[in-house]
Amino acid sequence: MLFPDGGHYVGGFNAQFMRHGEGVRFSADGSELANGQWRDGKQHGRGQRFCGDDRYEGEFVDGQMSGLGVYTWADRRVFEGEFGGDDFNGLGVVWTAEGDMAKCGRWANEELTEACPVPLTKMPIGSFLSATGEPRGRTPRAQLRGRGGSGVPAASTADTVWLRPAAAGPVWLHGSR
Repeated sequence: MLFPDGGHYVGGFNAQFMRHGEGVRFSADGSELANGQWRDGKQHGRGQRFCGDDRYEGEFVDGQMSGLGVYTWADRRVFEGEFGGDDFNGLGVVWTAEGDMAKCGRWANEELTEACPVPLTKMPIGSFLSATGEPRGRTPRAQLRGRGGSGVPAASTADTVWLRPAAAGPVWLHGSR
């Protein structure tokens, strides 16, 4: 479908001709691309959004980044964690382009409000921590699932930071709100 602004969409539609189901939206100038699941004209569910050289992969709710996701800036810095209302909201980690942890903790509207009290990179593979930084044990790898190079726990019980080997990249994060 071609839009008046010159952008176009390829994918499913509902009875009201709104984007619905799986699809890809392209901006007229090619600077933006959004693909994944759609509901009533908005990204909803798993998907990706590219804007210039920045990229988000994760969950959407009513067109906004919301839930677990990974945001990568053009300079290769990465935020991996929880989003809400298109902002970092919840547990999350910022990684440098070199793969070093820059900031870790609880975020509200893209501001770090509570830093992690322990160096996460020193924890054993498969370990997890409570939101206050207390070790809570280890999890069998079979309970972790991945998608596109990042992953999330298969189930949640409490605010938890899930770790993976440094060679594999950033941590797995999950928490209840």
